[in-house]
Amino acid sequence: MKNAMMRIILLLLFSLGPAVSGQALDITSVQPSTTSPGESVTLTGGPFSQRTLVMLGNSMLTPATLQNGRLSVRIPEGLAPGDYVIFVTEGNTTSQQAFILHLVEKRPLIKGISPAKIDNCQASDNGTELQITGSGFAKGAKILLDGAAVATERSESGSLSATLPPLAAGNHRVQVVNPAGDTSIPFNITVSDQPTIDDISVGDDLVNAYQLIISGRNFSPRSKLLVNGKPISAYGRFHPRDKDNVEYIDCNTLHYTRYQVSGQLQRVRFRIQNPSGRQSDIYEATIR
Repeated sequence: MKNAMMRIILLLLFSLGPAVSGQALDITSVQPSTTSPGESVTLTGGPFSQRTLVMLGNSMLTPATLQNGRLSVRIPEGLAPGDYVIFVTEGNTTSQQAFILHLVEKRPLIKGISPAKIDNCQASDNGTELQITGSGFAKGAKILLDGAAVATERSESGSLSATLPPLAAGNHRVQVVNPAGDTSIPFNITVSDQPTIDDISVGDDLVNAYQLIISGRNFSPRSKLLVNGKPISAYGRFHPRDKDNVEYIDCNTLHYTRYQVSGQLQRVRFRIQNPSGRQSDIYEATIR
């Protein structure tokens, strides 16, 4: 039915000559013939003037550029996919030629992802919010994480966001899919389990020992503390007394209880090794 109506409209346009005397409006080409809302289309022919308007279905469009028998218009956002008659008009004169412009849903394009890198501690919790900016995000577009759709929010500016589920260390594929099924080129977000020591400070004094507070990122309950290359035993119920030990507090904190107290200051090298084998850079501190 829709195609039949298109043919009738085209026949009516072809049967109409210029309504006023003078040079007839002419269209020789429309490029591209298939496009998406928000994109530009160029018409050649003429003669075109500042009074020339472009009709796209029921929409009247003002040319964005006009030069030497060529004009371009921007296709309005929000037009539904389908076939549209396109022709030009000026005053009472209508072009005798009309073309069919095929509109398709714009393919989503990711331009930015934040954050692109997440610490393992963050990724282990529910609550990290992913923000995606780009273009071609249709109403109802969803974020795909490793191929599976996640609950997606759309802002007034058109950006998309989602709260990420817990993620394992490594790379994870992120895409946007529109309701019609068009998907964006994938981007990666990286969950890093690389441990980092940011600071070592003195904690509690335990008479025959003292505590060092190790602050950083991506510590795990099974992380190893290496002091001058020597692994320190993890604190536990059956840990022998009067022996150095390390206690996991959280992703960002370890407590190192040191019994090897010296009366002199010495330069000591610290390093964290995670179960994956990843190691922090060496952190040097002057301690007793």
